[in-house]
Amino acid sequence: MHSMRKTLTFLLFLCLAVAVKADLVYPARCIVHSSIPVYSGPSLQKNILGLIDKKSTVMVYSVEQKNNMLWGIIEYNGRRGYIPMQYATYLNAEPDAPLPPSLFENPTLWQRTQVLLSDAWLSLQVVLITLFVILVFFFWKEIIEIAAFSALLAAIGALILYPFDKAAIGATIGLGIAIAVTFRKFAGKFGENGLLIFGIFYAILSEPFYLLNKLQFFLVEPWRYIFKSNWMNDRAAKRMRIALNHLKVLLYIITTPLRVLNAVLYNILIHCVTELYDLVFEVLQPSSRDEGGSNLGSWIAYLPLRIAKYPIYHGIITIVESVIWTVIDTFIPAITMYHGTDLTAGQAITCSTNRNKYLQVASIWSCGTFTASRSSWGGTGVYFASRRLVARRYAKDPYRLGDANPVMIVCRVSLGRVINYALTDQYTYSQAGQNGQHDVLNRFGAKHGYTTGEWWNPVGGYWEFCMFDWKNRYNYPWRIRPIYIYNFRTHTAQHIKGGMQHWLFDQSVLKSIRRTMKELVE
Repeated sequence: MHSMRKTLTFLLFLCLAVAVKADLVYPARCIVHSSIPVYSGPSLQKNILGLIDKKSTVMVYSVEQKNNMLWGIIEYNGRRGYIPMQYATYLNAEPDAPLPPSLFENPTLWQRTQVLLSDAWLSLQVVLITLFVILVFFFWKEIIEIAAFSALLAAIGALILYPFDKAAIGATIGLGIAIAVTFRKFAGKFGENGLLIFGIFYAILSEPFYLLNKLQFFLVEPWRYIFKSNWMNDRAAKRMRIALNHLKVLLYIITTPLRVLNAVLYNILIHCVTELYDLVFEVLQPSSRDEGGSNLGSWIAYLPLRIAKYPIYHGIITIVESVIWTVIDTFIPAITMYHGTDLTAGQAITCSTNRNKYLQVASIWSCGTFTASRSSWGGTGVYFASRRLVARRYAKDPYRLGDANPVMIVCRVSLGRVINYALTDQYTYSQAGQNGQHDVLNRFGAKHGYTTGEWWNPVGGYWEFCMFDWKNRYNYPWRIRPIYIYNFRTHTAQHIKGGMQHWLFDQSVLKSIRRTMKELVE
């Protein structure tokens, strides 16, 4: 009886030891006895990271019980993955070789890069699926037409070469002919609907950009709304102006991350992407008859030239230009602002022409250069608003409207040094308004080194800005860069084609940038 008790006690301790040992075997090697997916989380509804083939060996780092299933945590392509353990069997209690370095402890640079690439690929998949859905939604008739025509020519080609046992080659030739014949028609349809697609995308993406832009606009001068009018004497206003100019330097440093973010969004995501779209579309549907825009034969003959000229040559310059503009906007703050006018003036400013016509530009300065207004409200210069509603009011003013299309030009504007007229002397402040003298305002700006004047319009209840342009010194296209035109009559955003105009590499532009940087330092 005593020996039996000792035997039972020994077995009990043995079971406890095995149980304790079973908790300590992780990480452990397992073999999967069926092809199983790897999930991003412990659920069958999570994203699938990949597949593990049958009879593969995996290292399980730990297990987790969730959703009535036992999940094994593994490392898959540098990421944490989950596999259902009912399809895996442990090989042994202890690993028989040194464990590989775990991503969850000390990730290497390559492992981190794999994670970023994997996340980027998942995001790209979402974008591609979205684009495919949009294309099907807008061009389903053309897609059906091309598919039917392609199938017909492929079948004819296969039947012609079938007696020679070359049906596959015949089908391929027929398919190629069908694509070549229908492609130009499809490209034309795409061009007609391209502006509508652009407008939809911009409407979706504009609000976050708009809020970030408003945040930057506010943080540059958060006291702006305190000085809507000149309520101090001349001496106090001068002292306040000097003190706030010093405070602006501190805010300039603090808001650097926000300027970098906005510079990347507008110069890379908007400017670079849309101009690359222009360049690729120039290959598909050339605007010049001399580069293949006349017929199908010339389209095919000049295809290599267009590929080398637009996506490669101009594309590389555009990418470099966008990166450099991002750096420039970081040091010389740029704000998205709005200019209300009519379509005729808007197209003259932005050089936005019909895509089927050859774009002829006399000089690099004929696009993007605004005509200065000699107005008593804020001086001689180019007028902008910080709100879209204000630009809409100006565009729909019957005294300013030249045609039946009121439009708003959305621009990235480098205002430079801004003077609030409420912080000037009483005489200068009194000249800002309907019955003021613009020469007085311009002289004050020139004397004190300001490039832009701002004031609160009490009649309309909004802020207005005038970029001084009495000597055409600051009105360079790089300081006022149009993004797009919005037509209030048709309610569409008109994309401005500018991929072939590289303002950055013009010597006069570089001299202007260097002079502005010098003025900021001084």
